[in-house]
Amino acid sequence: MKLITKIVTMMLLLSTTILTASEDFKLLNDMKFAQNQQALLLKMSQELKATPLNQESFKALQAEFENILTGLSYGDAKMNLNGATLTEISIKLSEVQALWKKEKALLNATDNKQAIDGVKRVMVKMDEAVTLYTKSYTRYQQNSKFSSLVGRYMTRQTEPMLAFNIVL
Repeated sequence: MKLITKIVTMMLLLSTTILTASEDFKLLNDMKFAQNQQALLLKMSQELKATPLNQESFKALQAEFENILTGLSYGDAKMNLNGATLTEISIKLSEVQALWKKEKALLNATDNKQAIDGVKRVMVKMDEAVTLYTKSYTRYQQNSKFSSLVGRYMTRQTEPMLAFNIVL
C-alpha cells in the first residue's frame, strides 16, 4: 500500500511539472504516456482485487498497456509516440517488456494474490522508466536555459571597449 501511495504521489508531482513543459521536448508525449502506464497498472491491480473479476475489462487494460508499451519502445504515429531514442530509456523499457511478458503469462494462470504481486513488480520497473524520462526532461530544461543565456550574451550589442594606459 505504501508503494502505491508513493507512486500516486510521484505521478501527481510529475504531472504538475509537465503542465508547464515546453512543446520542443520531443519525448514529452512519451513521458505522459509512460505516466499513464502507471495508472493502467493501478487499474489492473484494482480489477484483480475486485471479487468477481471482470475478464473483459481486465483484458482491455492489458491490451492497452501492451499497445502503449510497444509505442513507447518503437514509436507509434497514431498515438504520436516517438519511441525510445535515449539508450537508458530504451534499455529500461526493454526490461519492462521482458518482465511484462513473464508476468502476463502468470496473470492468466495464477490466483489474484500472485497476479497483484506481478503487477506491482511491473509497476516498479515502469516507475524507473518514468524517472528516467523525468531526468531527461530536467536535463533538457537545464540545457535550454543555458542555451538561452549563452544566446542572449552572444547577440547583445555592446559598445567597443577601449583600453587606456595611463603612464605617470
